[in-house]
Amino acid sequence: MKKKILLFARDPGAANCLVPVFLKLKNSKIFIPCLFGKEFALDIFDREKITYTDITKKLKRTSEDDIEIFLRRGGYSCIVTGTTSKDDLTDRYLWRVGRKLGIPTIAILDQWMNYISRFSFHTNENFLIDILPDTICVMDEFAKKEMLKAGFPVDRIEITGQPHFETVIKKQKEITRQEIKKFKNKLDINYGKNVVFASEPLTKDHGVDLGYSQFSIFKEVFLCLEKIAKKENKINMIFKLHPRDDKRSVNKLISGLNKNNNLRIIILEKAAPQLLISSVDLIIGMSSMFLIEGALVNKPIISVQIALDGRAKRKNTFILDKIGYGKTIFKRNELMDEIKNKLKHKVCDKILNFPGNSSEKVIKSIDRLIKYYD
Repeated sequence: MKKKILLFARDPGAANCLVPVFLKLKNSKIFIPCLFGKEFALDIFDREKITYTDITKKLKRTSEDDIEIFLRRGGYSCIVTGTTSKDDLTDRYLWRVGRKLGIPTIAILDQWMNYISRFSFHTNENFLIDILPDTICVMDEFAKKEMLKAGFPVDRIEITGQPHFETVIKKQKEITRQEIKKFKNKLDINYGKNVVFASEPLTKDHGVDLGYSQFSIFKEVFLCLEKIAKKENKINMIFKLHPRDDKRSVNKLISGLNKNNNLRIIILEKAAPQLLISSVDLIIGMSSMFLIEGALVNKPIISVQIALDGRAKRKNTFILDKIGYGKTIFKRNELMDEIKNKLKHKVCDKILNFPGNSSEKVIKSIDRLIKYYD
């Protein structure tokens, strides 16, 4: 008899992690995958044209009691989730209730940050051992070491790689010149240099703790590109909205900037990530997964973390710098030179590699846990 596997995601990164695992489980002879999501994850599932259920249609409210009723009715043999930011607790309840009901649980990390807050109910508390899933699948050895430093138990952590990375590389290879041309025509970015600013909801997640925001970094990049555009050819600056960004705040920010005929700003809400990457010359951001996706396919990237108070360097939030891929820009006088260099030479720092066969490794963890619980 096939085993039913519940998969759940709420945030975009979590959804991206689950999609390749879900697709492989669909072809399994021993598992039946049941994909659930809510809010931001639903756009990812729709884009991938896969069948899912909005979990809010199955719950009266997001509470431990309602999730217990939901799981008792479902007959699931394993629960697999992504991880979410502090403002949604669905995955935490799934892990805790799964433990109560004797259902094995797995969480897949998508990023190298906020380890503790992903496994706690409140931002100012440590992770709670009673909600930790049985297995936490992490991207690499670096992530494992960071989590062990934070106090996570070693027996819960397993290095599987990040399933979404395989999807990024595969989709990039499948994009045709015709698709790129059509996309560029749609945005009217056929002429000049194309630069993406990959936004993140930093003000929602960190307040002012980082010393900068997505808005302050955008201004720093804009000022550099404005100067470059005055002396050189046209630049199209694409502000890639994060799903959790406040679009009104972004519009207000951009409307208040000086207009330059050679520098055009485009606000982009939704687009196939790999198609956007293929259509631009440079990706700039802070610590967005979109930067990593660009680096995976050898697109020039720049991480910028210039503090508002002028201090040169705070705690670096960008993983690729930490593992020796490129460098993060902390000073204004370095940013201009770095942008010019990347636009002129289309320089990639080096080939970026992470553990492969990630989806298969996650599925092996599912199989192993089910057999252990049985």
